[in-house]
Amino acid sequence: MKYYAINPYAASIFPVAIYLFAFFFPADTWRQVLFEENYVQYNWVVFFFVFLCNIFLYVGIWIGSKSSQKIIAKKPVSQSVQHTRIFPVLFVTIAVLIIFIAYLAGNFPGYLLLTVSGQANIAKQMLIDNEIKFTTIIHYAIPIVLWAYYRRLELKNESISILSCTIGLAVFLVLTIAFVNAARYLILPVILGLYVIYAKLRQYDKIPVSRHLKVSIRNYFLLLVSVVVIFGIFSFLRGSEDLNEVYSSVLGYGPVSYNRLAMQLQGKLLFDFSGTGVYVIPDPILSLWRLVSGAVPMSGNDVWTSEFNSVGKVGLNADFIWLTVYGYTFDSIGMFAPIYFLLFGIFSGITWRSFISGRVFGIVFYPFVFFSIFFFFGSNYLSIYFQYYLIIFIVLSSYEWLISTLLTRNR
Repeated sequence: MKYYAINPYAASIFPVAIYLFAFFFPADTWRQVLFEENYVQYNWVVFFFVFLCNIFLYVGIWIGSKSSQKIIAKKPVSQSVQHTRIFPVLFVTIAVLIIFIAYLAGNFPGYLLLTVSGQANIAKQMLIDNEIKFTTIIHYAIPIVLWAYYRRLELKNESISILSCTIGLAVFLVLTIAFVNAARYLILPVILGLYVIYAKLRQYDKIPVSRHLKVSIRNYFLLLVSVVVIFGIFSFLRGSEDLNEVYSSVLGYGPVSYNRLAMQLQGKLLFDFSGTGVYVIPDPILSLWRLVSGAVPMSGNDVWTSEFNSVGKVGLNADFIWLTVYGYTFDSIGMFAPIYFLLFGIFSGITWRSFISGRVFGIVFYPFVFFSIFFFFGSNYLSIYFQYYLIIFIVLSSYEWLISTLLTRNR
């Protein structure tokens, strides 16, 4: 298979490696560093469940990729159309991001410097308390910026410096806002998205297939190092005072997640919103279903804060609440979880095929799908932020269709 390091199968290597690290981690050291018992070590129930879910995921990816291979075909678009259609969307996006930064600077003096001064926890708490408004802007901006980057790299003219600089400014603004908000879940989708797009268009498509594996091993290693470094940096910025705390934090946002999964599969860890579908059904579907069914309204913040109490009740370190996507899925639908991973895989395979074909659907969704699978040891990010990417897909596909239609009529 081509594109070894950026296909959806490769994305799952990291969470599986994190799990195996937890599976063999010494129990005594775990207890000393993380202040809780190690329930995942040599736990064969967790082992079987994780690998069963991944098998269903792989089958789904294969089905999605193969079934859409003949349907999705790249439509050639003239260079002039590609070039002219990128700027308007970029300019609007950049303007909105600059206005948002000005809003932060004007209404919250000192907020922009909290993270860089090691007070990221304060910035995070302000977001939790909903003091900062319009925070969803960046969720819309990320897929737009990645779409512009993909379209730019498609151009054969390498000397379009103005466009490249404009995209660079947009990326800088997005990363700045993500950094100011102390949000790893915003920085990493951008970094992984840029990596996937660059590797596809500037590396794999320009070398023989025989060299893909060698390039992939190097790329994947550099990607893993980058992720660990980012987690370590944010641990410092959130108040960790020494390397032991950073080490504990990095473990807490990785292997420790599988310890919570172990407790859940034993029936000892139960979240307040178990069985509600909140962890697997994306908005707007979830909101519509709850509205029709007359269910009690709930916010994402309510769900998130309730998890700390649930984790603490069973004697685990309540500083770390990630349950893994495997756990969140089991918490929602029980032993039907493998079916969810099958559907997840089918969606991943379709977006992957669309991505390598240069379609808007894949350009918008696949980088985030790659990120979501890459971080299966964390939250179910695809479900949480699906609505933003859906809206941007509709906007961008409509925009490209409109521009192409108008230019075709004018010829």
